[in-house]
Amino acid sequence: MCATRPIAGRTRVEHQARLALRAGARHIVILVAALPPALTAASDRMRRDGLGIEIARDLADAVDRIL
Repeated sequence: MCATRPIAGRTRVEHQARLALRAGARHIVILVAALPPALTAASDRMRRDGLGIEIARDLADAVDRIL
């Protein structure tokens, strides 16, 4: 999975989420078809760091989390 490949000591999804938050995003919704252990660990790390992220499993779930 591309999202869990490492970049600068973090997963790609962590790197992108942190960049978005630095750019002004207040809430991140990550849409995934599957939730492998590496992605679960990355989302746990981001939450522990106080980042406002949520995992959505399908488009309807993502829309509900955004609105």
